[in-house]
Amino acid sequence: MILYVFEGEKRDPSIFKSMQRVYFPNTDEQVTCSYGNNLYSLYKELKALDGFGDIVSLLRKNSQHTKNNPFGNISNSATFSEIYLFFDYDCHADQLNEINKKVDEMLAFFDNETENGKLYVHYPMVEAIWYTRQLPDKNFSSYRFPCENCAQFKRETAAFSAYPSLQFLCGMDIEEIKKNWRFIVKQHIKKASYICCGKEGIPEDKGCVSQKKIFNAQKVIVQSTTSEIAILSGFPLFLFDYFRETNKLG
Repeated sequence: MILYVFEGEKRDPSIFKSMQRVYFPNTDEQVTCSYGNNLYSLYKELKALDGFGDIVSLLRKNSQHTKNNPFGNISNSATFSEIYLFFDYDCHADQLNEINKKVDEMLAFFDNETENGKLYVHYPMVEAIWYTRQLPDKNFSSYRFPCENCAQFKRETAAFSAYPSLQFLCGMDIEEIKKNWRFIVKQHIKKASYICCGKEGIPEDKGCVSQKKIFNAQKVIVQSTTSEIAILSGFPLFLFDYFRETNKLG
């Protein structure tokens, strides 16, 4: 079985369901869980468990009294062959040093889907996947957002995007959704390559755009600008890692 862990309880799972329709139609062996809080709360809870504890044990404990407990009799991570986590960077300009320390530790711990799990980060948050003009958007690699205005990102995204809602990925005809996902995935992969390697394109070596390298590149961008972050979603980078053959991305 494969476990997918999301930060939010509504938007994150709805985006993932759309991604499932296009890329993972067989969902029998997939379990999804929403943590319901941010990456830094998860960091704090895991650190309290004698260093970094077992993620499934923690999530199961938090879910056992809810109506939608996805774990049943599953008690720890050993049940899952792969674990993926998707959380927001959710930057705040006056806390960047502390935030970066925690993200650095989390990426080091959650660096392998077949062991502790693999973390994918949305910069600055999950709405990054919506931050686009009409698809395809030739200017996507240049889009950044000031950390000091991070709390306004959702509202700014709704005003900026050519699409009035996430329906362009979640609620249209399946063929239209497939087409839009293809554009979104390529935009984000090319942008990751641009910020990590200075070259916009689909890299032959997937390691060039690893989550750790993207994070390090983001820190450089923040330091070299007036605390801006390059807008980037973790979902397309997950797909790029997951499929060995890039032609399966469309």
